[in-house]
Amino acid sequence: MLTQVQTAVVSIGQRFRDGGIALMQRLVTLATSTGTMGNADAFMPAYQGIDALQQLTKTGFATELANIGRVVPPPSTLVQKFNDAFREMQGALNQLRLSLEALERDIRKSRQNVPARTQSDVTQALIALRPCIHAVRYMVRTTLLYLLEADEFMVDVAKELNAFDTSMRNTLANFSIETNKLKEDSVQYISDTFGCSLLEQHEALQPVMPQLTAISSYATALQQPLDGILAELGPSAIAARTDEFVQAFDQYRADAVAVSTTAAGLFVRSATAQLLRTMVLTLIAFGPQNEYCFNWFAWRAYSLYALHHNAASKCYEAEQDRLKTMVKFLRHVVDVVLYDVEDLVDNLSVCVNLVPGGGVSCVEQVSITRRSAFESILALEHLLYFFLSFQQANLYTVVLLTLSKMQDDGGRLIAEEFAVSSARLGACVSSSEQTTLNDVDKWEKLVKLCQTPRNQ
Repeated sequence: MLTQVQTAVVSIGQRFRDGGIALMQRLVTLATSTGTMGNADAFMPAYQGIDALQQLTKTGFATELANIGRVVPPPSTLVQKFNDAFREMQGALNQLRLSLEALERDIRKSRQNVPARTQSDVTQALIALRPCIHAVRYMVRTTLLYLLEADEFMVDVAKELNAFDTSMRNTLANFSIETNKLKEDSVQYISDTFGCSLLEQHEALQPVMPQLTAISSYATALQQPLDGILAELGPSAIAARTDEFVQAFDQYRADAVAVSTTAAGLFVRSATAQLLRTMVLTLIAFGPQNEYCFNWFAWRAYSLYALHHNAASKCYEAEQDRLKTMVKFLRHVVDVVLYDVEDLVDNLSVCVNLVPGGGVSCVEQVSITRRSAFESILALEHLLYFFLSFQQANLYTVVLLTLSKMQDDGGRLIAEEFAVSSARLGACVSSSEQTTLNDVDKWEKLVKLCQTPRNQ
């Protein structure tokens, strides 16, 4: 836009200057001529120069003015002010031609003595051209100065946009890095906790396995659930659960940063384009208080980019805090799972090391009546209420079922939390975009209102 207006204005300035110089040269030639002044040919070059400049100011700039009018449409007065300056120039040229024609007539009559009044009229006509020339020069020079100021404004806007792109890229990168770190820390915690603790429980069970297998009900009541617990917490099962967790985290992270720097940059560029155009048109349109209105609102246009980044970045910060809370909860789940397993192994070890003959009854009593920590948690939700109402419930079976249930619930919690978080993040970013659009609309209306005369 700025380039198109500049090209048109420079063309007007250059062509007007060339036409004016050509006319002045012909007038100088006429003034210094020592030939036969009564010959009409002596004045003809001057008349031709006047006609050429007249035609130039009437229709010669139609293309340039049309281009300006397309780029800077009404209510801009830029084209109107150029036309006003050209009309004044045409009037001054008409007066100059009339004065020259009067001079030519007097010269033909007197040959030698030209009335002083006629000479004065020519001089006054030439003097009258000066303010008209200055008016056109003022329009050309002032418009070019405004264009330069507008160009500097756009350079500053470009810097703000680059700063926005950099800040948004850093925000998304930090979110991705921190989210990945949460995932890695969680995986490491699960791996370290289960790896060390399960190995310890496995080692603790080895000395008491002969006593456990000697119990008559071992094969029918103890072996299958105990093997199930060990399998559920074995390396392959833990690895499978961990892989699901990693995939869910990675997918969430990919979805969360789908609003990439490019997309965010395109949004702010699209959102602020009309406001920037209005700002530039305000400056170069020669409207009332154009410079005041432009300078008053320029800093507000700059600030929109930083404000939008601040709003969008808070969305990512809020979701990151929620993810940290979720990860803390998952660590508690891991700790509770291990507590049940450790408690079970401790009780079995105590039972089989009692006085001879007491181990069997102890194991049977523990396996019939005791509730695990998981069982107590889920009983509050009545998930196993009916099953636990029978005193024949086997401890190992309860631990196995509740362990599996808690792992499934944990996986579902992660999936649901990621889904909700993605939707919440998208809604938050959309809300920040709408806020920016509202701000842009508000400032654009105020810029236009600033140019409206108070009496309208």
